Amino acid sequence: MELPECPVCLQSFDDRDAIPRVLSCGHSVCEVCLVELPQRYPDTIRCPACTQLVKYPSQQGPSSLPKNIDLLRLSLQHFPSSSNRSHNKRSTVNSGYDHSSFWSPEFYDAWKNWILPRDAVLTDDHCHGRFSSSKGRVCFGVNRCVSLAPIVCFSPGNDSKFRFSYVAWVIKCLEGMSEAAREELAWILEASVRQSRVCRVFGLWSEGVEGPLYMVFERQSGNLLDKFGELRNGFVGGNEGGLELDTGGIFSFLTIGRGICEAVLSLHLEGLVAGCLGLSCFSFDELGGICVDLNEVLGMGRRLHAVFSKHEKEAMSKDCLENEIFVSPEVLYELLHKRRSGPDGGRFRYPIGYGSDVWSLARVLLWLLIGNVLPRNTLEMNEESDGDSTASYVCWVEKVSSVLEDKLGSEYLSLGKTLCKCLDVNPGNRPDVVDVRKCIQDMLVKPQFEILGNLEVTISKDSTGRCLVLGELSLLPKEWSDEPREFELREKQIGGQPNFAQDGQDKSDEDSAAGLSGGLTELKHLRGHLDFVSGLAVGGLNSKFMFNVISTNHIS
Repeated sequence: MELPECPVCLQSFDDRDAIPRVLSCGHSVCEVCLVELPQRYPDTIRCPACTQLVKYPSQQGPSSLPKNIDLLRLSLQHFPSSSNRSHNKRSTVNSGYDHSSFWSPEFYDAWKNWILPRDAVLTDDHCHGRFSSSKGRVCFGVNRCVSLAPIVCFSPGNDSKFRFSYVAWVIKCLEGMSEAAREELAWILEASVRQSRVCRVFGLWSEGVEGPLYMVFERQSGNLLDKFGELRNGFVGGNEGGLELDTGGIFSFLTIGRGICEAVLSLHLEGLVAGCLGLSCFSFDELGGICVDLNEVLGMGRRLHAVFSKHEKEAMSKDCLENEIFVSPEVLYELLHKRRSGPDGGRFRYPIGYGSDVWSLARVLLWLLIGNVLPRNTLEMNEESDGDSTASYVCWVEKVSSVLEDKLGSEYLSLGKTLCKCLDVNPGNRPDVVDVRKCIQDMLVKPQFEILGNLEVTISKDSTGRCLVLGELSLLPKEWSDEPREFELREKQIGGQPNFAQDGQDKSDEDSAAGLSGGLTELKHLRGHLDFVSGLAVGGLNSKFMFNVISTNHIS
């Protein structure tokens, strides 16, 4: 006769090493395994036999549960006294193993819904977008172009005793990130869900175990740099004297400018500060609305750090101007001293906050308005003056004001004054994004015909927000490419079910990396996220399959 045994360790019950204790569901587990069972909720465990949640007073321990006398009697009939047997050290499949979890259940619950399937992004020779039905918790679609932003490159080391599953690897990468980086990542993910003017983030994806972890961003059909990069004189830059201003050009600028302001405003409403902006940071959605692309913002931040590691002082800002990367003086100074003195180095006398984006916003609008006609200023700063270049800077702002008066004339004088105020060296003196939008809105629609009224949004100037350019996600290992990558979503269904088959040929890591850097990757399917077993919990699976439980252990 086969003796009753513990469904967890498979040890035969006895009165010394494997004393059976009865759970409220009627199943019995030995005392040693009861202590090892994970507690998802306070004073609650999951029965390893039937997987029901049952009460377990953890403070009193197994002794608070009744012994299964019938199982003990049945076992002792074959082994009359455990004291007569030589005492062998209890050994289980988990002996000598640290039972502490890799991560807490709360940590997994916080991130599991953002993990994309491993075969969601596949290498392909084409990159064509095609709109289809949406799936998933964040309005996923198929045949949609996306871009990847690397956020962490984490190696498990050669001493690992086992190989992670895909989902476990993603969670492990997240756990390996610093707390500040995870908070920044969470803010970006939440902003992409709540704000329609922020490009959506589909989720987190890795090309495989031991590979880097990426954020998968939606990639729109085009950005401002693609559409207007060749417009070197802006919408009205070719106008001389402001006498024959092209009303079509100024109207186009006002329409686009309002959309840009609303995109930056949506970022500020989520407590995020870009830190630098450029034409490539703003994309057009399917309906022609303008969205801020946080992947491009992060990529621009990485390029800034790369530029700062190669150049010195005024050459830095000159390089930024040539690449249409608009960085406010306070952010520029902070980046300079962060590289020279470390994170706790010198500080500019003006704080970094929402006003920093107002400066960058004004530069983007000025480029669209008058293009290369805008006077250039290298924002020369040196350590002796402690970043003080007020005199030359004020002179540059006056030149900008003079050019705007010449190009816009008296009809749009208020627009020029507002943009010049945005360039004030003191962020506290700059208008809010709401004020800039209102100035543009009043020129598009006269106040007496404004049906919806003014935009009632208030952003505290005292709040600094979270600057992405100075954040953790803009600081990545040098071995990973800083360029954003473009990919495609594609779904193939056979008989109404998603096809998860990989592309035919296996590829080495070098080939996969080359395909990624070349932008030849597609997102094959974005299905709803399925929960997974985060670890082989003791008795966490169906006992009939795992533990060969016999019917006699149900005796109570």
